[in-house]
Amino acid sequence: YISVIIVYYILNARYYYQELLIDETITFIYFYALSIMEYLIYIVKLINKELSPKLSIPMRIYQNIKLILPIAIILIIISPLTCKLVFNNSDLSIYFAMVNIMGLFILLYDISFEHIRNQKLLITSLLIGLLVKIVLIIPLINSFYRMGYNLIYGDILSTSLGMFISYLINYIYIRRITKTTENYFEKLLDILYSNIILTIILVLLEFIIPIKASSYLKSLGIMILYLIVAITIIKIKKNKK
Repeated sequence: YISVIIVYYILNARYYYQELLIDETITFIYFYALSIMEYLIYIVKLINKELSPKLSIPMRIYQNIKLILPIAIILIIISPLTCKLVFNNSDLSIYFAMVNIMGLFILLYDISFEHIRNQKLLITSLLIGLLVKIVLIIPLINSFYRMGYNLIYGDILSTSLGMFISYLINYIYIRRITKTTENYFEKLLDILYSNIILTIILVLLEFIIPIKASSYLKSLGIMILYLIVAITIIKIKKNKK
């Protein structure tokens, strides 16, 4: 809600964006794309909750990252097709891709939030994250303006950073109260390695089969093809392990 208010005011009063353009962009990002991401986060958390109910909280966070990161990468790659099929406008794909990245931080924050009973810590971490967002939003918007990019990217980045700071505070507290000594750094590196390979293959596939399509039927066909390739890569990696 803070994003909607601040972004609308800055774009309208400071940079004189057209009101119709502001309305369409804000509505898409903060109501449509973010709602889709929230449903995806809910499904990911539900799957992991049923598969691993006895895992420690840090391990549960790791499992959620392991599941959502390849999904986010796939959605980012095929975002033009998704926006064409769902919203009939592939030009919105850059916003959808950035909301997918923000969704990773939302998931991390949600999991840490759900497993902390210390209300004072939750309020403190939330307020610190909110302060980080408010402090960074205008400088980041100005930075993207100077670089020639859409100003709203600055708001999405400030939200992501604010949520990450809140998550980091929560995670440090969780490790302290659970007395977790296991190091997940190597496991996270393995996740990143696997997903870098997935990203490279999908990007190379774009040179062979362009991802943009003018018709719904062709968009659907290309999307299915990319999903098949991505799922095949993930299964091969899992079988090799």
